[in-house]
Parts: sequence; structure tokens; C-alpha cells
Amino acid sequence: MNQGLWGVAAACVLALGASQAGAQTAYKCTTRNGVTYSQVPCPGAREVGAPHAKTSDRNAVPSQDRARRVQRQSLPPEKREECNALDQTLADEKAALDKLPQPPTAAQEKNFLNAKIRYGKLHC
Repeated sequence: MNQGLWGVAAACVLALGASQAGAQTAYKCTTRNGVTYSQVPCPGAREVGAPHAKTSDRNAVPSQDRARRVQRQSLPPEKREECNALDQTLADEKAALDKLPQPPTAAQEKNFLNAKIRYGKLHC
């Protein structure tokens, strides 16, 4: 009878320990003696069950900034400089148009549109 109580108590302790173990973090430590697992991180420890950090995705579409830089590198230096100047011109013209209280007229948009056309012709 006494063994039965010990068995039930042991089962309760194990069940309680198992429910608590899921909430704790475990670390994998590699030492000269082999691999050990611990609740306390050791030097060079790795969290067990933690997702690995993804360094890069080779199949990802490159950002437009990167694509633009690659395209610009293929241009002759004088066109590259003009494209860089057009970047600033387009930003300034767009900001000026956005400040207008009403929709811009064709005359007000002329400089912005001419800069966009030139930008396209240069293949910036």
C-alpha cells in the first residue's frame, strides 16, 4: 500500500515537472566531454528549439534600390551623374507640387514631367 502512494506521488511530481519543462528554455552546450543540455547558457551555447537566423534568401527579389544601383553602374559616368542630379530634382519638384493647395495645373507640373521624361530616356 505504501508503494502505491509513492508511485502516485512520483507520477504527480513527474507530471508537474513535465508541464513546467515546456515553459523553460534549454541550451545546447558543446564541451570537451561532449554535448550537454542546460537551463543556464554556457559560452557558445545555442538555444534548443530556437529558429535559426536566416542570413539571406537567394530567390528573393532584389530591392528597387539595389536594382537601381546595378542599372546605374552600367551607365557611362556622365549619364550616372545626370541621373543622380535628376533624383534630387524629382524629389524637389514632387515636394513643391505636394505643397500646392489645389491639384497642379499642366504649367505647374511641366518641370516635374520633363525631369521624369529625361529620367526615363537615360534609363536611370
